[in-house]
Amino acid sequence: MLPEHPTSGYCDLQGRRPTIEDFHSIHLKHDHQFYGMFDGHTGNLASKFAASELYGELMRRLPNLENMLTTSKSEGEGVIGDEKYSWKEDIRINITQAFEYVHDQFLDRITTMTSPIVEVGTAPNMDQSGTTATAILVTDNMIIAATLGDSRAIISHSSKNPWKDFPSVSAVQFSIDHVASHPTERDLVIERGGFVSASGGIPRVNGILAVTRSIGDADLAPVLSREPHVLVLDRSEIRELCGSLASDGLWDVMSNQEAVDMVVDIILRENMEMYDAADGPFQEAAERLAVEAYVRGSTDNIGVCVVAVD
Repeated sequence: MLPEHPTSGYCDLQGRRPTIEDFHSIHLKHDHQFYGMFDGHTGNLASKFAASELYGELMRRLPNLENMLTTSKSEGEGVIGDEKYSWKEDIRINITQAFEYVHDQFLDRITTMTSPIVEVGTAPNMDQSGTTATAILVTDNMIIAATLGDSRAIISHSSKNPWKDFPSVSAVQFSIDHVASHPTERDLVIERGGFVSASGGIPRVNGILAVTRSIGDADLAPVLSREPHVLVLDRSEIRELCGSLASDGLWDVMSNQEAVDMVVDIILRENMEMYDAADGPFQEAAERLAVEAYVRGSTDNIGVCVVAVD
């Protein structure tokens, strides 16, 4: 069971798929909060493994996270040798190493498994599941978003007070859609020895997978990337209200702005005591987004997590 808290909510809908392959990871600590969304494919072993392991690996590699921004401001950018040292680059490197480590550990794990056995391509007798990974780490000083694949992380942003100026709230996407239809991503696949061809009208890596970066996917691993898109923001420089993480089951049928408008509307109604949600407005928002995506015809699993970051 994931922790329940009035400032966050999550919902997983199996939707029109025969099984559910989405997993969440939520960790609420006194000095930081972690929210992860993992959208699996070709099974759920990779998404379940990543959901259980990524947070711990990130914390192992970022032990002094809360003090990093404060220290960087007081000391300025340091110089190591002849190269300029950036604390943001240090965070990015460590997060990338954490993603790569979880991927390697998963492949090690499935290599020793006797079941399930799936014979695909050049990696027989090995589970072929893979997963996206989208994570937001919130501290008093900063927001870090790390994303891999096509699950998205967005926030509602306003240059004014969002509680008093609802129309000014806009959606800001923290993530990049790592998909084979993107020219840069396609070129990277080709550089690694793969190819992109359309299947069902959708560009896919080696004609199989729509995403170009993932954890798992043993057979396609040589032509896929494990490097996440990492964004580090100083919270003193932005005015944010809430964040939403969701699998492509939501984004296939809903725009970023539509999602933000729905979430903020629910939160505003709750704030003005116009809305009665037994589990809190963030839980209600997550459920409403997932159901709306289903009603609009989403054919995928629909995983949604809505969190307060103000």
